[in-house]
Amino acid sequence: MKINKLTLAYMDGCPHCLTAQLALKKYGVTYEKLNWSLDSNDAIFEELGISKVPVLLFPSEDGSKRLEGEDAIKDYAMKLKEGLI
Repeated sequence: MKINKLTLAYMDGCPHCLTAQLALKKYGVTYEKLNWSLDSNDAIFEELGISKVPVLLFPSEDGSKRLEGEDAIKDYAMKLKEGLI
């Protein structure tokens, strides 16, 4: 699956996902959301090979460029805000 915009794969009620969302918001990172809690998204998660969340997906042809876990996502957001990446 082609990812066209920075996208956060998350699940309702996941505390790690909430932490990732709050960090992205705090540092002003604009992103799309992909909710695993919706049955209609199951095939997308399977196609992308996502078995745990949160995952930040970067624009790519096959969705393979990603960061996994709240700490990696928080670190990315902070570095992006500081202009380090």
